[in-house]
Amino acid sequence: MAQKPNLMRSGLIAGLCMITLSGCATLRPSGGYVKSNLMRSVETAPTALQLACASAMADHFQTSGLNVLPLHSERKSNTTFEVIVGSTNTKAQCLINQDAEIVQMQRIIL
Repeated sequence: MAQKPNLMRSGLIAGLCMITLSGCATLRPSGGYVKSNLMRSVETAPTALQLACASAMADHFQTSGLNVLPLHSERKSNTTFEVIVGSTNTKAQCLINQDAEIVQMQRIIL
């Protein structure tokens, strides 16, 4: 007899979990799922270009290259990538082309 309340409690917990998880997917009126903006795909810059921007930032702003890291990158055109690089006190936007030539480097005000 003592097992029935435990089974009921387990079933209730499982049901609540399913209801909660089912709320994560939003349905359109037509029945299709809504794609979240968080799931957009971004083409990132190749690693070599990200590291070239980090090195260029260290030279341009005279910071230690050991502290400069790529933080974000994405393709801006057919030939250009934007790479956000940062160090302890400085962030910069680097535009670099596919030939690893820096097009623009500018500080981002924190």
